[in-house]
Amino acid sequence: SLPSGSNLYLTASVGVSVFPDTAGDLLSLLRQADLATNRAKRSGRNCAFQFTIDLEEALNDRLALGSRIRGALDREEFLLHFQPQVSAHSGELITLEALVRWNSPELGLLPPRRFIPVAEDCGLIMRLGGWVLRNACAHLRQWLEQGLGEVVMAVNVSASQMQRDSFVDDVRNALETYRIPPALLELDLTESVIMENVERAEAQMRALKA
Repeated sequence: SLPSGSNLYLTASVGVSVFPDTAGDLLSLLRQADLATNRAKRSGRNCAFQFTIDLEEALNDRLALGSRIRGALDREEFLLHFQPQVSAHSGELITLEALVRWNSPELGLLPPRRFIPVAEDCGLIMRLGGWVLRNACAHLRQWLEQGLGEVVMAVNVSASQMQRDSFVDDVRNALETYRIPPALLELDLTESVIMENVERAEAQMRALKA
């Protein structure tokens, strides 16, 4: 219950689909509205997003790929590619960004934009994000032992990961398991990650920095 005299402010994320412009039946209408609502939430919440034909691929992916991602994780079909960031002045390697790919036997090599939103919708982004974090640290440990020198490893973090109470412990455990100096791990956050819950994100960032 709220203290007497307090004000409660509510916001809404709205997804819009239109019959018969983009959907010809009730099920399609609801699926499109649900996808548009998720996009509204990812855009910072408190806004409206209308389903368009451009989102049709995303909807088809969610239906076709959603049931396959869990099995793909079990079969270890995901892999990491590493994108180097090099100093324009010295030519020195500064950072390696870990980018996840899905090597699907049926669909071939899929980029993140095809399956990351699906993993978020299916509640599997925590498991996938944890896999990326651990494997990035494992690769970095291997390179350190091979004497390739210290390089910063950058890992992208989703809003779902950032909001979980266990995320800081997950990062700490990965660093300890693979004996990675914390300064060599960079966590990349988008604006949408922070805007999902500003107070929660701030607390998590302070804990991660510490």
